Amino acid sequence: MSASKMQGRNARQSGMALVTALIMLVVLTLLVLAGINMTNVNTKVAYNMQLRDEAQAATQQAIEQMISGRRSSR
Repeated sequence: MSASKMQGRNARQSGMALVTALIMLVVLTLLVLAGINMTNVNTKVAYNMQLRDEAQAATQQAIEQMISGRRSSR
């Protein structure tokens, strides 16, 4: 094989390696962004569950106060 043919082949192989590396970088970036998004969603879900539990506890406490207030007033 002549030297010019080998240089052309090496340039094409380098080009393919660059394209492959860029594709891998894009895929990795998308995976990281998906992970960050999932973390944000999970944090919001946990916060909403905490608020719901606090609201239920406050409701239960109000019901118990109303019941005990009625019993003591009789």
